[in-house]
Amino acid sequence: GTVGLLLPGMKCRIEPVEGISEGGCLLLCGPNLMLGYLDQNYSYQMAGKEGWYKTGDIVSMDEEEFITILG
Repeated sequence: GTVGLLLPGMKCRIEPVEGISEGGCLLLCGPNLMLGYLDQNYSYQMAGKEGWYKTGDIVSMDEEEFITILG
C-alpha cells in the first residue's frame, strides 16, 4: 500500500495543506531531480524553491519512513 522509501541521497519534507487533516504536500530535494523546465526563451526555470521540488502529491509517512500517496 506504500510507494516505498526515498532513494539514497534524497530528502523530503511534508508541508501541511489547509483543509487536509491527514498528511501533507510532498517536497523533495536530491541529486537526481531535474534542474527545471525550459521556458519560451529556452532558459531554465527552476523547479522548486531553494532546491526543494513541490510534487503536488498529498502523502503520509509512517515511522519507518515508507511513503503513502493519499491524493
